[in-house]
Amino acid sequence: MKKINRTLLEMYLAMGILWVIVLIVGIIFIHDIKSVLLSTLLGGVAAALYLFHMYRMLDVNLGRDEKQAVKGIFSGYILRYAVVAVVLYVAAVYKPFNIYIVFACIITVKIGALLQPFTHKLLNRFK
Repeated sequence: MKKINRTLLEMYLAMGILWVIVLIVGIIFIHDIKSVLLSTLLGGVAAALYLFHMYRMLDVNLGRDEKQAVKGIFSGYILRYAVVAVVLYVAAVYKPFNIYIVFACIITVKIGALLQPFTHKLLNRFK
């Protein structure tokens, strides 16, 4: 396997910081610590896999011709959102999970992409 892209690692760092924030806020407002921990774990793992799958799909498909690339990227997109729907369904149906915490952790993929330039600057200070 190739060396993982630095941008991907910076996004994981931003997401990890956001997961800690979600965990702390969840513990403050939802007094069921077990539910918050399990929900953060489920949402965090789903978000991390979502980001890695997106990275791999782009890496693999950008080397193809245009039609094949569009088809591969679109099928990866559909698969990712189907998995997110299943994860949210599991969080809604099973008692130990809190769907709001799971959703907040999954959304950290989007927020982490916005925060990546800041984590890049932060990491370059310590280089």
